[in-house]
Amino acid sequence: LDRVRALGVPVHAGRIEGSLLSPSLVPGVLGFARQFRRHGVDVVHTYLPRGELVGSLAARLAGVPVLLCGKRGCPYR
Repeated sequence: LDRVRALGVPVHAGRIEGSLLSPSLVPGVLGFARQFRRHGVDVVHTYLPRGELVGSLAARLAGVPVLLCGKRGCPYR
């Protein structure tokens, strides 16, 4: 992320605590969606299952035009 920031691209890394079944998941998704709208985010890039679920839902709710999901070397196969 530091190399991308050094190019002048704004980067926001987020985090949600708990499991996918946690009650905090829904407010977390809605919170990310609010942040995406507030900052006019154009691209959301997610990684690994929890990030892909949360980031994808939030990006779609916020109307983010580009969503990239990565699954490199995923140990959950």
